[in-house]
Amino acid sequence: MAEADRKTTERGLDPSEEDTFGVEIDIKPLEENITIQGWEMEVISREQGWPQIKKTEKKKTYTLPYFAHFIPKRSIPLPYAYLIPLSDSAITDILLAHGLTVERLAEPAMLEVESFRVDEIKSASRLYQGHYLNEVKGEYKTEEREFPPGTFLIPAAQPLGRLASCLLEAESDDGLLVWNIFDRYLVPQWGRQFQVYPVYRLRKPVYLAKEKVD
Repeated sequence: MAEADRKTTERGLDPSEEDTFGVEIDIKPLEENITIQGWEMEVISREQGWPQIKKTEKKKTYTLPYFAHFIPKRSIPLPYAYLIPLSDSAITDILLAHGLTVERLAEPAMLEVESFRVDEIKSASRLYQGHYLNEVKGEYKTEEREFPPGTFLIPAAQPLGRLASCLLEAESDDGLLVWNIFDRYLVPQWGRQFQVYPVYRLRKPVYLAKEKVD
């Protein structure tokens, strides 16, 4: 585990084109099936709703495929860091609660970054764990912009650098955008165009005056 943490941190110091994050994933079963010890189940149909599943006292061994082989169909290069120019502690609280290192710019910085322009947001029709999960489509553009002091910076050079990508990439299938955390920054009160996703990708290492957020 320590070796994996070290490699992840070193990779984040200067990510190459080969260091990528999968945004479209195929899940396939492992080569060998697995066996699970369980019981035979009794299915009791009901007039309304799902049938009731009740276990019996008769033991049974189940042999089934284990879908744990994740294969990226489309990937994007990992950045050096993510920048969030919002004064929203609710976002950083989530990142800190996941164990991520979060920093704050101490001085303004003019940087070349990648921004994600949202073209379409589709929210699920059914509630799931208190959320209507989002699906998003858009494209990346490279731009130069100034980030003010107080902008949050999440470096990839940390043991949980991959988790930072999972939470902050616009196209991540389990990120904060999916879970509605950025909805009020993306959907304007007036007008028809979506706002730019407020998480920017800093691709290359650069010296920045910053301080750690506790």
